[in-house]
Amino acid sequence: LRMAWLHARLIVRRIAPYPIRRLVDPPPAVGLFRSPRTFWQRMLKSNATPTGLGVSAGLGVLLGALPLPGIHSLLILAVTLRLHLNPAMALVSQNLCIPPFVPVLCIQVGHYVLYRDWLVDFTFQTWVSQAGTRLLEWGLGALLLGLLLGGGTGYLTYALLRLLRSRPG
Repeated sequence: LRMAWLHARLIVRRIAPYPIRRLVDPPPAVGLFRSPRTFWQRMLKSNATPTGLGVSAGLGVLLGALPLPGIHSLLILAVTLRLHLNPAMALVSQNLCIPPFVPVLCIQVGHYVLYRDWLVDFTFQTWVSQAGTRLLEWGLGALLLGLLLGGGTGYLTYALLRLLRSRPG
């Protein structure tokens, strides 16, 4: 009977939650990782000015264009937290550089800068077989194109947010 009564109370509490009395105070949380909810709230609200969001978006695109497959997100989180920028905006804007468009464009630009000629035969097989030279071209093209795309994305984000904040209501 006691088990049935406990089960019924828990079911009712789950369906219609009501405030409960805490028997023990929760332990004090330390730093940024208090709970997932406070972590995301801080991440979304940190440096949420139009300038800060524009810089964060530009940095996300710049780092997203670099040839560092698999560690873009970790690098963006580390850099934005170190520079006190908005990590959520940087992570979202990184997705503008998803393959294949931006990496192929970066490789084309890098190849043109190195050899003054565009790649005509650019297939997956040639990319894999010539990975070493393509990585150098991708890196060089990402530095040039990443600065251009990052600056443009940052400025567009800043201008759009200034426009949205200046509108009444």
